[in-house]
Amino acid sequence: MIRSSSSTFRAGRWGRFVQKRLLAISLAGNAVCLLAALFFSGRQCSNLHWQNLHAVDVEWNGGHPASGKTGTCYCNPEKYCLCTPSLAVDFVLASGEEHLWVVRRKDTNQLATPGGFVEVGETVEATVLRELKEETGLVNIGKLELLGIYSDPRRDRRRHTVSAVFIVHLDGTEHPHAADDVKDIQRIHLKDIEKHEFFADHKTILLDYRRFVEHGHCASLIPSTGDFATDIVRSVC
Repeated sequence: MIRSSSSTFRAGRWGRFVQKRLLAISLAGNAVCLLAALFFSGRQCSNLHWQNLHAVDVEWNGGHPASGKTGTCYCNPEKYCLCTPSLAVDFVLASGEEHLWVVRRKDTNQLATPGGFVEVGETVEATVLRELKEETGLVNIGKLELLGIYSDPRRDRRRHTVSAVFIVHLDGTEHPHAADDVKDIQRIHLKDIEKHEFFADHKTILLDYRRFVEHGHCASLIPSTGDFATDIVRSVC
């Protein structure tokens, strides 16, 4: 009887130990599934039970012209969704008072202002410095000056992208070169902006900059010229 009781006790204790370990493994599996769901939308975990967060299809709010695409966001029952426009920076690379440097994109072969997407943990100012080096090879620049925020959902054909646009002042003696991220780089006169084809709303950005140079401010916006629309939404100066 004593042996049987001791064996029962050991078996019960072992069973509880195994149950705890299985519970821990199950919880860990749920955590892994949750992370996988967050990073790889469209995949599902059968043992994930989190009622406050679920994937729903939402309208893809961006791109021009509208293509009817859909995107996936994670939303709670109140429809508060973990999805926002992509954040990017662009910068006007001013060369002296009358010229500026622009890059030629590899994908569309269009001229564009240098720039790129902000990485997680990065400030927009740090992104400007990183993209400046990656696209032009320049590392030593002066103070950055904010030109404006460009947030029109139509401005990028790929998706809704918000761009903080800065002015980088060069004294005219620097000679940036086309680094790995761009096809070419060239210097153009402010008066020749309309003669070129630009990516997205970059022509409007450069025309806003020219108005800033001519008038010292951008208090009153003029209609965008030569881009996809004359009513591009932006906030400048």
